[in-house]
Parts: sequence; C-alpha cells; structure tokens
Amino acid sequence: MKCGTPAGMRGANQYVRSTSASAPPSDLVRQTRRTAPLVCCSEVWPFEPGHYCVAKVGPPGWSHDNHPTGPMRRRAAEKPDLLLGVLDMLCHDKDHETRATAASNPQISAVALHQLSHDESADVRRAVANSSRTTSDDLARLACHPELDVRQIVAHNPHTPLDTLLQLTRDTDSLKLQVAGNPACPSTWLELYSHHPSPDVRCVAAENPNTTAETLSRLTTDTDSDVRQAVADHPVTPAATLTALATDPKFLVRLRVARHHSTPPETLGELLRDIDLFVTEAASLNPNTPRPVLAMWQLTQDADKRQPPF
Repeated sequence: MKCGTPAGMRGANQYVRSTSASAPPSDLVRQTRRTAPLVCCSEVWPFEPGHYCVAKVGPPGWSHDNHPTGPMRRRAAEKPDLLLGVLDMLCHDKDHETRATAASNPQISAVALHQLSHDESADVRRAVANSSRTTSDDLARLACHPELDVRQIVAHNPHTPLDTLLQLTRDTDSLKLQVAGNPACPSTWLELYSHHPSPDVRCVAAENPNTTAETLSRLTTDTDSDVRQAVADHPVTPAATLTALATDPKFLVRLRVARHHSTPPETLGELLRDIDLFVTEAASLNPNTPRPVLAMWQLTQDADKRQPPF
C-alpha cells in the first residue's frame, strides 16, 4: 500500500494515492482506513484475478487522477464488470486515452456518452461514435461533425438511425462506402450501391449480409474481380450463381467457390480438375464433394506421385 500527501497538502493528514493488494475488498478497505484513518475509501473494484484497487479515496474534492497510474486506469476502464460509479469517474479522467477506453465500455451510460460526445479529444469522440449505447440524437449530431473519420464511424455504426444514414449517403464516397458496409443497411440501398461506379462500393455492398441473392447473381458478371470474389464468399449466394463463377478466369474467385458450403456436388467435381492446385485442394476438402468422385481424384493424385520425375 502506498501513502502520500497530495499536492498542496502538508501535515499529519496522509492520503492513499494508489493501492493494489490480494486481500478481499472488505479487508482492503479496513487496511486502508487503519493506515490512513482520515481517508474516505468509497470504492474498490477488482483489477486482476485476486487483486483489487482502491478506486476512490481521499477527502471530498480530491482529484481521482492522483491514484492509480494512467495505464492501470485504462485497463480498469476496459472491464465490463466495473462499478458504474468508477466508470463514470473514469469518464472525467485527465488522460484522454482513459476517457476513450471508458467510452468503449459496454456498460457506459447514455448520459456519460452524451457528455463525452463533446470531448476535446478526437479519440474520445470516435469511441462515442462507435458505441452501441450512444443515443440516436447524439449519433445524428456526430454525423454532422467536421472530422471525416468521426462521420465515417457513425456511418458504419449499426445503431445509427436510417434517416441519419440517408443523410450521410449524400456526403463523400468514403461515407457511402461505410454505409454500404453497415450491417443495418437495407437491401434496397444495397441494390442501388451494387450499381455504383466505384468498385470498392460495389465490393462492400456484395459483402454486406443484407444483400439479396438476386443482387448477388447480377454481380456475377461484374468487371471487377474483387466484387466477384465477394459474391463467391457470400453465405446466401445461390448454387446456380456459384456454378457460373466456377469457370471465372480468376483463380481466387474459383477458390472461394470451391470452399463455399452451397456449391453443388457436380460443380465441385469439375473443380477437382482445375488447373490451380489451391482450387483442387479446396474442392477436395469441401464436404459436398461426392465421395466416389473424390476417391477417383485421390487415385489419380497417388498415380501421379508414383510416376518418375523424368
């Protein structure tokens, strides 16, 4: 246990600045009070397995920034089971990284997030924009923030209201990219994004879990191979679409078809004869590949291995 005299205070009154111990919280509080009887020890929280930290000690008005060190406070702010009073205290920490960590805590209150949304630190504002507990009003206000990265995070937050997302789609293409990747983006919007001139936007739209099978089927003929790879990776891509992509000139597209759980057995049999070894290996590992076809392919592989190299 470490005791010290806060700045500007001298004399007999000693105050605990920081402490950690393996004793239970009740024993730690008693020990603190015995060591410094004038200390107001009001909060103790678990820090590490078997260790606890005094979270709020000292007379009224004494700054909590005098006790645990910055890294310790940041690690404490990450804990989902942190006492709410301690979490609110860390939201006012002098260290902006601690405040940002507190803003990312899943137990933080909407009131604390509202206060932190006005924080001077960009890191804190980004954490607020990314939180699932930030209110719709605060997200709408942050969507008009002058910093582009804050607006991008709001555009990708699945809890951002649709009217706010619609507002962000009228902004730069980088925000359209974030909206297209938002898990809450409606399928009707994704259909529109699948026609976007930017291949990056079309690719992100093809990756979105809300993209319909019809939209994915149409993207089979997209000129950008990354878009076609995203289609071949999507969990709801129809079997007929995967069969069409099995003959794609790009081996990375065919590789994803060979790995897909919905690829038809006949298509997997064809992919076992692919010129690319990665594709054939992936097709051989797919559980949908017919066992007789796989056994024949394995015999062929074994025969090739027995042939002399000349």
